[in-house]
Amino acid sequence: MKSKMIKGLAISLSCLAFSAHGAGLQGTAETAISQAAATPAATCQYSTWTAGINYAVGSVVQYPANGSFYKEVNAGSNGSDGTDPTISTWYWQPTSCSGPATPPPTGFIYSPYFYSGDYDGDQLNTTVTGSSQILLKVMPAKLQAVTWAFATGNCGSENWSGVSAAAFAKANVASFVNAGKKYIVATGGGGGSFTCTSDANFAKFIKTYYSANLLGIDFDIESSQTQSDINNLVARVSAAQAAYPNLRYSFTLATDGGNESQSLGGTGVKVMTAIQNYGLKNYTINLMTMDFAESGQENAALCTLNSSGKCDMGKSTVAAAESLHNHWKVPYSQIEVTPMIGGNDSTAETFTLADAVTVSNYALSKKLAGVHFWAFSRDRDCAPPSSDNHSSGTCNDYGKAGTLGYTNKFISALGL
Repeated sequence: MKSKMIKGLAISLSCLAFSAHGAGLQGTAETAISQAAATPAATCQYSTWTAGINYAVGSVVQYPANGSFYKEVNAGSNGSDGTDPTISTWYWQPTSCSGPATPPPTGFIYSPYFYSGDYDGDQLNTTVTGSSQILLKVMPAKLQAVTWAFATGNCGSENWSGVSAAAFAKANVASFVNAGKKYIVATGGGGGSFTCTSDANFAKFIKTYYSANLLGIDFDIESSQTQSDINNLVARVSAAQAAYPNLRYSFTLATDGGNESQSLGGTGVKVMTAIQNYGLKNYTINLMTMDFAESGQENAALCTLNSSGKCDMGKSTVAAAESLHNHWKVPYSQIEVTPMIGGNDSTAETFTLADAVTVSNYALSKKLAGVHFWAFSRDRDCAPPSSDNHSSGTCNDYGKAGTLGYTNKFISALGL
């Protein structure tokens, strides 16, 4: 990044020096800056400039430190640029903008995960506000969807942390529809697996939870499924799309967030291989951008490091998405990200409110398919644990966000 800034400055100065022949460098520079600043922009959409994000030529950003707008007018060798617009005058020019912030793209989904296994009962309930309440009663008005996690077992006879599929659906589907809230059905997860070898049973599975408010099916595939299991899931999706073309089918995968060109783990490679072999087109890849390294084991291959040598969780999320796009050629419009809010399993990894803004700005600038987080019931304050692998399932291990602080920060930053 630093070398690109220096390059931008050098090119800018050399261009000014060439123009200054016979006129004086100072006068030419002042004229160039004056003309750039005076160039009016038509009504436009913009995003908040975020360090580390590469922007396309023509992008308009608002610089948070001074509130000014800049338009990218030149690109680097990679076709985009993430340099600071207040420094690199060759890449960026001052402009004006009277339009709105860039809205989420059509089809964008923001839905925090909600883990049913943290609480008893058939109907989803939470203690996120300090006492046990039905989930629907504490969801902010602008939070339109959540991802139910997790259905495990065999499709057609799955269960939800011991609750039967029929009982779970009866307790939650109609109540979400009546409340005007939408939902995604997530399967598998870190502590279980989901298998499906029959198109008929997969159709039964979808029908159990189906309503006009069902957004899609999520396959959280972490470690226990074999290549055959994964192939079967992809085959089921391929067949189901004819009957349910409007549902989103997402594959949630673990990833690194460093400088490796291929950042998925072995399970992720199996999933991408199956998707390619079956020629699946209507799908999204949802990256779990969390738990990159144990404390003291951080390195640039696993995550994007900050000045303290620890994982920068926002920039690591960006790096993971870029790797998926560049290596596997997954369009940005088919990429989703799911960070873990607050403290992760490593005490050295903390996803802050500022990271939520970084991720939101990136998602808007690249027109990603969705942003989620793990997990809604963690969105209340508590102190960090003293050692790794003791993160809480019911509070954020951060202590500085407030009740539903992350939920509302994403809503605000995403312009929802």
